[in-house]
Amino acid sequence: MANEECAGQAQACLIRVARLDPTTGAPLAGDGNLYVTEAMISLEWSPDIATGDELEATNGCGEECVYFRADDRVRKLDLTLTLCTPAPELIEMLAGGTIHALSAVTTGYGLPAPGAISTGDTSIELWEKIIVDQSVAGHARHVLPRTRGWRQTGETFQNDVLSPVLEGFGVQAGAWGDGPGGDWSDLSDEDVVFKDWALEANALPVAVCGSQALVLA
Repeated sequence: MANEECAGQAQACLIRVARLDPTTGAPLAGDGNLYVTEAMISLEWSPDIATGDELEATNGCGEECVYFRADDRVRKLDLTLTLCTPAPELIEMLAGGTIHALSAVTTGYGLPAPGAISTGDTSIELWEKIIVDQSVAGHARHVLPRTRGWRQTGETFQNDVLSPVLEGFGVQAGAWGDGPGGDWSDLSDEDVVFKDWALEANALPVAVCGSQALVLA
């Protein structure tokens, strides 16, 4: 992996979403608590910044007497996820709602009832290709260790692909540790904090249709 940290990155081809313990923020073992998919079109993040107070006073001669500018503060990361399939079990994992099923086979999805947005915590991992000399030389893993507040922004039914869009936000990690794959320490000696990435050292997870059991080592 020599010099790959200086290489370009392109094409986000895979994401893994995991439910988290609501108290600790650690990956939550159990059936239906993991989702790996290639159905992501894009995932965008931008910092939500609280502007620091600006305080000033002038003296009786109209000259500056006191001036102070407090530091800006990052409150959270605003997130937008766009999918290329409806993915009922993934959307339920992020935004709550109802998974419709018939004879234990998922058949659809229902929005949560109107009211306050209250969803469980999830982590999101995303893999981008490492590009060296116009060729794929590996992957980088990007991590949002604790996200919440997801909701669908609406859908447009037309002569086009139905592409659900969800918005949520990311906060500081809890006890995410080695993550749902139990392998972050293979990539870095440092813990994941807020939004992190590292060169991938392991095989990528396999995308499947539907949720999976999250089994912790």
